[in-house]
Amino acid sequence: MPEPINEPVATNEPTATPPVTEPVVTPKAEPGKVEPVKEPTVEPTEPTKPDTTNNNDLEALKAEIERLKQIEAEKSNLEQTIGNLQKDLEALKTNSNNSVKEYEAVMNKMLEAQVKDIPENMRALIPENMTPSEKIDWINKAHELGLFKGTQTEPNPNIQIGKALNPATGTQGKEVNGLSASTIIAMGYSNTKK
Repeated sequence: MPEPINEPVATNEPTATPPVTEPVVTPKAEPGKVEPVKEPTVEPTEPTKPDTTNNNDLEALKAEIERLKQIEAEKSNLEQTIGNLQKDLEALKTNSNNSVKEYEAVMNKMLEAQVKDIPENMRALIPENMTPSEKIDWINKAHELGLFKGTQTEPNPNIQIGKALNPATGTQGKEVNGLSASTIIAMGYSNTKK
């Protein structure tokens, strides 16, 4: 049976074919004579055109390098700006903390002055679980409502020690020093009937 013939199958892949050169024939050398060796001759080929895809890739890579350099420069500028802003922020924090402490000291002095004006027996009414500003507001509202008006600790100038607090507007009329007990009682009942 005859053998099947294998035909080459066509593919889309290019095949590499080596350049064709003429075979080199070397003559037999006679003893004592040395002949120069001929180098194989190569047929001249067409000059190769520069590969434009490689040039395009090179240009793209150069553009990418430039873009990355710009990004790096922007990054360093931003890092420097962030560092400056952080320094400014720390300075502002320090200044604000100092200002807050000063304002707290002023408010505490104001609170102490207002508490001194409140009578000693009424100071227990001030809530303890408030901040100084809340206490000042509470005391101001209490003053507006009259909570501390009638509780002055200063003596009343109309009160004199040893004298009656509510003296009668008129005279008693009769003296009771020489009267008997029954007469005095009778006088007391007569005053209530009026």
